Formats: sequence, structure tokens, C-alpha cells
Amino acid sequence: YANDPNRWFNAAVALKDAQKFEQAQAEFRRVIRETDATGGMAMDAAYYIAICDYLAEKNDDAIRGFQELIRNYPTNSRIPEALYHIGLCHFRAGRDADGIAQMREVIARYPRLIWAKYARDRLSEHVK
Repeated sequence: YANDPNRWFNAAVALKDAQKFEQAQAEFRRVIRETDATGGMAMDAAYYIAICDYLAEKNDDAIRGFQELIRNYPTNSRIPEALYHIGLCHFRAGRDADGIAQMREVIARYPRLIWAKYARDRLSEHVK
């Protein structure tokens, strides 16, 4: 029971929700290390590692984490969301041109998804 990956994952989510981001990331990494690295739980753990950096406003670390998610899990359903968050990180870091380009990519690649709507909303704030 203590060696149940679902428990580790849920504990990591609880740590994230409590804003204990580094501890959460350690648990998410454990999930990846101790489970099928190509499975859904590992994909979600990789996403949450990047989200922890995003929530901690570690923009460049978050970008790297989202890029790693995209590279390691190219069919993951969270790819559009990851691309959107990369754009948000660029905006927060003051790299508006990169953020604009990223949001345009989200819209071009996923025009019908909610992330494209969000990207259009962010563009309207940054493009006059």
C-alpha cells in the first residue's frame, strides 16, 4: 500500500496544492522513476513538475519543463496547455515577442481547443 504509485501521485498533488513545490516535484519525479515512464501517470507527473515551476514563477525552469514534456511525450493531450503556459512564462519574464509567437503557435496548431481561445485572449492584451 505504501508503495502504490497512485498514493505517491496524490501526495504530490496535495503538496503542489499546499504550495510546497519542491517537495511536490520530488514526489512527481519518484512517480516517473518508479512507474512506466511512458505511461499516463508519468506523463501527468512530468506536466505537474513544470506546473510547479510555473506556479512558483520560475519562468525559465517552467519553460524547460514544458519543453521536456513536449519532447518526451509528444502525443500527450496536455501539449496545447504546455505550449500556452510557455507563452505565459515568456510574458511574465518580459519577453513579449516570444510570448506572442508562442500564443500564435497555439492558435495555429489547435484552433478549436480552449487553449487557442485563451491564447487569443492573451494576444489581445499584448498586441495593439
